[in-house]
Amino acid sequence: MRNINADVMGLLIAGLILGCNAQPKRTDFQAQKPVVINILADSSRPPTARDSAKPVEKPDSLKYGFQIQFSGQGEFHFYDEDDRHTGPATPGEYLPIVEALLKQPNLHEQERAGLENIKAKITRTGSAAEFATTRKIPNLYYQKNSDGSLTAEFKGAGEITLRIRPGDSGPLKISLKIWNDKSMKNAAYDVPQGIGRSGQLAVSALMDDFVISWDVNGDGKDDSELEPQKLDSSAVAN
Repeated sequence: MRNINADVMGLLIAGLILGCNAQPKRTDFQAQKPVVINILADSSRPPTARDSAKPVEKPDSLKYGFQIQFSGQGEFHFYDEDDRHTGPATPGEYLPIVEALLKQPNLHEQERAGLENIKAKITRTGSAAEFATTRKIPNLYYQKNSDGSLTAEFKGAGEITLRIRPGDSGPLKISLKIWNDKSMKNAAYDVPQGIGRSGQLAVSALMDDFVISWDVNGDGKDDSELEPQKLDSSAVAN
């Protein structure tokens, strides 16, 4: 009996030794992420490697972008480097649709009359803004708000050209906010009203020039500049 117990004890000891040194059978075991327990930092203890680790980089869509809000009467169009358009439909975009519908042989006379009126109004005013909106630029959010204002927001570092056509009544105000990995800037504009006038501004998260090129006479030539009424900047904490 004494010899059997000694043999059993020897097997148990060998098993414990092997168990301590045994490798896991799952080949993916070492690839599993360790469980991390968040503990409130104690200012009295020295910094550890985790404390001084570099923060996770934010994707460009979060680090770079801009937001513009418009209040008042007017048209606001955006064009990217590939000439894609987001904003109120232009006559060039909408008139072909109206003309294609007018060619339908089975149109009711009232439908035909309504389409003819739309075509005549677009031709007369040079605008299709009240009939449709196009949204062709990726990552550009363009939305009319319940209070009548309009918000446009772009995520990314690309440059977008803003073109403005003010209405003929009431004040037109624009607020612009841009952000990047180093700073956040805010600008505000009071835009003069008047049919035929127009302006444009190249907008991006990295822009430095906030002056709107302005066509005062409506002749298609930018002959003036519209500076922001307000411009401030603040650094972004890394």
